[in-house]
Amino acid sequence: MKKPLFLLLLSVGLLYGCQPNDTLSFSEKTEDELAKEVQSFFNSVSKENGVHLYNDEQSNSLLVYLNGYNIDQGDSAYSFNNFNVEAYGNNLHLSYETDTTTDYSSEIENQLFYEVSLDKEYDKIKLFNNEDEVAFKTISGNLE
Repeated sequence: MKKPLFLLLLSVGLLYGCQPNDTLSFSEKTEDELAKEVQSFFNSVSKENGVHLYNDEQSNSLLVYLNGYNIDQGDSAYSFNNFNVEAYGNNLHLSYETDTTTDYSSEIENQLFYEVSLDKEYDKIKLFNNEDEVAFKTISGNLE
């Protein structure tokens, strides 16, 4: 009786140990923490305000660049906050909020970088700003 119970526990332990440890998560990054290839892409689009997406299939992640750095005199400055990632079945939702200000002297979060670690492949990636669906400004990556 002890041997079959031991084998059952061992089998369950092995199955549990072999499960992928991938979970959907994200973290804010500094530009220096990004790979040179990703930095090069984001530098090439740095003069364009908007959200830029880099699909890094080699590391199974997405890199997101929220850029509101380019401000014309007299225009409001954008700041970004509350970035979030959620899965809805085979759809991935990236969301963020923007605020505007004309106080250029304050610290403005107008250039942010995020790495989204994927747990699986998604059919669609949707982007939301202040709960409204919006489009990515640019999409690139090291697609295999």
